Amino acid sequence: MKKSKFLSFKHIYLFILLLCLAYIGSKFTFSLYESYANTDINGDISDIKLKINNVNIVNNTGDISDVVVTDITWTAVSHTRAGKISPGASGTFNLRLDPYGSQVAIIYKFTFVDKTIDPDKILTFTNITASNGTVIRTGINEYSGIISLNDINNGQTIALNIDFEYVDEEDMEPFTEDSENLDDFFTINFDAKQYNGEALVPYTG
Repeated sequence: MKKSKFLSFKHIYLFILLLCLAYIGSKFTFSLYESYANTDINGDISDIKLKINNVNIVNNTGDISDVVVTDITWTAVSHTRAGKISPGASGTFNLRLDPYGSQVAIIYKFTFVDKTIDPDKILTFTNITASNGTVIRTGINEYSGIISLNDINNGQTIALNIDFEYVDEEDMEPFTEDSENLDDFFTINFDAKQYNGEALVPYTG
């Protein structure tokens, strides 16, 4: 009888051990499946599309191309001959953001590197306004906005008007309107990514 009881206890112990191993194995298998499923979902919804002034700036790998500015409208300055821009002049240009069928909402950010940031630049950023959307100052020379999925589904574009000034300082030389060295005037850094509901925090510095 004693031997039978010992064998019975041993069998119960092995049975419990096997149940524990089976439970741990099932949890591990489910964890692997859950991780794989999440990876697939993230890959499926990350199709961002965006044009600026009819130029596609997001390539197939999700990298952002440079923003090219070629059409600046300058105010006339009475003491400067035609074709030249001298200190005291102001200029403006337009950028149109078109998400043209993006599958996700987009948060975008412009950073203007002007003379207040880099003394080697010529122009000083003064203002940015938007139609069909709101642009918020989120840094010293940083402005951000959101293109919602509802905007995208309705075919809405964002028109931005950006103003610069050639601040009048001593020893400043005029430059021509058709100069191709726009990087000497100012630099625009642009970034865009999928919007996930994060808030735009206004800059208060």
